[in-house]
Amino acid sequence: MVVQLQIRHVDATPYAASLIDGHRDFGYTLKIALAYIIDNSITSNARAVQLIANTFTYEPKIALADDGSGMTQADLVHQLSQQLFVVR
Repeated sequence: MVVQLQIRHVDATPYAASLIDGHRDFGYTLKIALAYIIDNSITSNARAVQLIANTFTYEPKIALADDGSGMTQADLVHQLSQQLFVVR
């Protein structure tokens, strides 16, 4: 089965750097943020979920794609801006 993906680029810049550190301080990690989005994909009846990572670059990137009915673009931007983490 071949899944056609539509790629969209959106700005999901966090509202403040302190938000990132605050979430990390109480144990919220990149792993948990990714699990939340993947769980949303499954809940939204996705048949395929892809995690694409490019970590061999100066600016590492992670992408998640699914074929579910999940979040609107506005919801996704809100979630990512609240749950973006710098991995140290």
